[in-house]
Amino acid sequence: MCTLAVAWRAFADRPVVAVGTREESFDRPSEPPAVREWDNRTVAPLDARAGGTWIGANEDGVFAAITNRWTDGGPAGERSRGLLVRDALGRTSAEAAARAIEDELETRS
Repeated sequence: MCTLAVAWRAFADRPVVAVGTREESFDRPSEPPAVREWDNRTVAPLDARAGGTWIGANEDGVFAAITNRWTDGGPAGERSRGLLVRDALGRTSAEAAARAIEDELETRS
């Protein structure tokens, strides 16, 4: 089970602190957090298999994360959920990130 915790205004010198665990298949390759030059400058780990991420923050202050919802697997060729996080991190505001996620979900219904 993945866990995500966010502390909002809990520390005087940090407005937001977020931590998360990734408990994906242990054999799924990943890379540690680093500055990534995606659509904009983003700090995030990398799912080395699908190219997405499960948590990150960009230079515009957008934070995005996803936790697991374990299933027996989706249809072959289904887009990785981590790419949805990466799409959100490519936006310049939380509002634009939310719209991008909503748009993606509408295409799946």
